[in-house]
Amino acid sequence: MVLRPETTAGPTFERLAAFAVCGFLFAAAYPRRLWLIALMVVAAAIVLESLQLIIPGRHGHLFDLFTKIGGGLLGVLLAGTLTGMQRLYKAVRQAPYRG
Repeated sequence: MVLRPETTAGPTFERLAAFAVCGFLFAAAYPRRLWLIALMVVAAAIVLESLQLIIPGRHGHLFDLFTKIGGGLLGVLLAGTLTGMQRLYKAVRQAPYRG
């Protein structure tokens, strides 16, 4: 019995997408703390995979860890790029000061 939503894309894509969404949302919410968000995403992936090693019936894999880290950092990078572009666009649109 599976208690989580499944797609036809497979578990690797699901892990990557889930961490990418989390990384994106946290980075979009806190755009001035991208390094901290990236560190938190990496730490969360390490903790979750490590916990699977001590839970009976579960197994943590290095490939899954790198998939989660890659997805999370991809989300942070995308949000950082979009917020940076947004700031640049606002600065360019701002009228020059005429004293």
